[in-house]
Amino acid sequence: MKALPYLWIIWLLICNTQNTKGQGSAAQLKEQPGKIKGMGDIPGLPEGELLKLPSWLKIDGQITGCDEGGQGDECQYDGTGGEWVSVKFKLKSTYPRDTTYTLPEGTTLVNGNYIPNGLIIISQGDEWQHGYMVERFPITIVANPGGTGGSCTIKLLLYCLNKDKKGSDSNTTYVFGPVITSPLMKELMVLLKPKKIKFSDFDNTEPTNFSYGDVTREIQEIIYHITNGKGLTQEDRNYIKSIPNKKI
Repeated sequence: MKALPYLWIIWLLICNTQNTKGQGSAAQLKEQPGKIKGMGDIPGLPEGELLKLPSWLKIDGQITGCDEGGQGDECQYDGTGGEWVSVKFKLKSTYPRDTTYTLPEGTTLVNGNYIPNGLIIISQGDEWQHGYMVERFPITIVANPGGTGGSCTIKLLLYCLNKDKKGSDSNTTYVFGPVITSPLMKELMVLLKPKKIKFSDFDNTEPTNFSYGDVTREIQEIIYHITNGKGLTQEDRNYIKSIPNKKI
């Protein structure tokens, strides 16, 4: 009879564990494709902390939308995507030596303006697509002679998060938005991480149907399956698996 209290405790522990598992599963299922804030037709900004540049690095002017192709004044032309969203901006560094700053994967660019004092204004309109980086992007800024800092003009290619909204053009301005915390989008970034998807990864020796343009179009549709559809399909996963891996 003395063993009964111990059996009672064990039974309570088992029940508690089952309840905890149920709560975890519920949390994972909370986010639904096509109903994610700031994506697809859902208004607002994507969930996540706003990206803040370090104190020694600033946007010189505005981040503007731009047409395809480089203008020849960029020190870096790269990214992932670009079919609907591409931007151009100048970063100015006060660091006395050459330095590299890396934009994290999941970074978004949203419609808005930089104003004096380092403040930003984020547009509350829902006319333009949000840009989205599925891969981290290192930016190297070469210091001026004498160690007085330096600058770099960047053309950045991005995917879009809002299928039925306008793409970027030279009349649109952007600011760095939240770094996405969406579990569904983070899963996609994990799947894409080892794959050859960045513009600079391609050298025109790729297999048929795996040019940068081909891969970009397919991944953009896969993103739309999450933002506007019912989520990743098995066909999506098979396609991602078939993309060649990056060279090590």
